[in-house]
This record gives sequence, structure tokens and C-alpha cells, in this order.
Amino acid sequence: MKNIFTLLVFGFVTAIVATFSGSSMTGSAVGLASASFLMPSSTGIAYMAIPIQDARSLFTKMVVAVYKEQVSTTSFLRSFFPTKETMSKEISIEVQRGFEKVAVDVERGTNGNRNTFSKSTEKSFVPPFYWEYLTANEHRLYDVAIGMRDSNSFSELASQTAMDLFALRQKIERAYELQCSQVFDTGIVQLNAGVNIDFKRKAASLVDLSANPWTTGTNDPYKDLENGAKFIRQVGKSQGGVYNVIMGSKALSAFLSNTIVKERADIRNFSLDSVRAPQRNSVGGTLHGEVT
Repeated sequence: MKNIFTLLVFGFVTAIVATFSGSSMTGSAVGLASASFLMPSSTGIAYMAIPIQDARSLFTKMVVAVYKEQVSTTSFLRSFFPTKETMSKEISIEVQRGFEKVAVDVERGTNGNRNTFSKSTEKSFVPPFYWEYLTANEHRLYDVAIGMRDSNSFSELASQTAMDLFALRQKIERAYELQCSQVFDTGIVQLNAGVNIDFKRKAASLVDLSANPWTTGTNDPYKDLENGAKFIRQVGKSQGGVYNVIMGSKALSAFLSNTIVKERADIRNFSLDSVRAPQRNSVGGTLHGEVT
């Protein structure tokens, strides 16, 4: 049976070569007819024709190396968000704003100061749904595995399909990372097939410094960072004293080349800034140092 299949493949290749070399259609038909004649009819087995590039590997071609590019998904922005899982269709976020008021003393025997905690908001939304899939019989190795009838070909098809499914999962992971970037950028998660999720960021938290870029050397980056930290502390009621600053490549380059930054970092007697060799502290993010 294996010899017959070899003759079939050879007849098929001969027919294709005759066609490409300028032979008449009659010669091509004879080649195909011969291949058809060699197929066994008593057993009812009919082998499928395989692509010419796959048949060529049996005689004149050998793959010596394979390079498969696999791009991992970063998770830097997701590290700032807690992970919550639930079986419900809708999820909600309830917010109750706090305050930092100071108590006022009263005269003994008089009425005290009545306090109320009645203001709160709740936002419900349906989270986005992702469904990425592929069709196995449309895979690039499907014809090879079926045409060759080789166990190795089937194993390769299964392995490649599993890798492709992993790539589809990476697409969804990148969608998560994109959502986190949109929350930091505008506070609105843009959805393709649903209602956008708006976290109602305060307008004062979206500051545009394009009119006063750090590249000029006269604009003080420390003042801009200080204003941002004050907003987080005073309006956001953050209790921490250390804040993470996420910069793009252009912003970081402008910061490091700013005249004010270079002059301040050059002070010898004390150290307010510590810019050192980049250090990876999360997938997709690199720590460059600290400024006070």
C-alpha cells in the first residue's frame, strides 16, 4: 500500500511539473489519468491529493529550521487593578465620598453638630464579552495531516492548533491591558459591542501640558508632578506619600533632558533625586528612579 501511494504522489508531481514546463494539456491529463489508474479500487480507499509544496518535501526539499514568533502580553497596567471574579451578568461599583472635615467644639449644654452620611452613588454595567475562536479544518496544516496520513502530521496539527489557541488567549489579555490604559488616560473604557464604561473622572484630573512642554527647559516638571500629587492627596483623599508616575518614552526623555531637572540632580551635598539604571519591577514596566 505504501508503494502504491508513493507512485500516486510521483504521478501527481509528474503531472504538475509537465504542466508548468509548457507541456500540452494532453500530457497533463495522461499524468493524472495514470495516477488515477494506480489507485486501488477493490479496497475502496482513495487518497487525497496534497499541495505541490507538501509533495515536494518528500523528494527535493527539507526544512532545517523553524522560527515561530510568539509575542507575550505585558501585564504592567493590570498590576494597579485588583482582580475580582463573580458569576453574575452585571456588576456594580458603589462609591461613597469621604471628607476631611475638622470637628468644632461647642458650648456645654447646647446642641451638638449633626452629621449626615447620605450621599453615595452606584453604577451598574455589563462587562465586555470576548469570544475568539478558530476552525480546525481551515488550519494551514490540515491538508498536510489529512493528505499525508502520518501520525507525526496529526501531532503537529494538534500542537499548532494548541499554540494558535494560546495566541487567541493573548488577544484577550491585551484587551484587558488596553482597558486599563483607557481608565488611566480618559477614565472611559471604549467598547466595540456595548455601552462604554465611564468611571466619571474629574475634569481637573485630566491636565494637558502640551502648551508647556518639558522640552523647553523653562517649564518645571517638578511643579507639574507636585500639582498632580496634591490633587491625588487633597481631592482623591489618598493617604500615601509615594506616587507612581507612568511616563511614555517621549515624556521620560523630556524629563531627563530638562534643564531644571539636570541642575537639581547635580547638587552634591544632598540627594533629592535618584535616577539609576532601569530596573524591571513588573512585566511591561521599568523603574527608572525616584524624585522628591
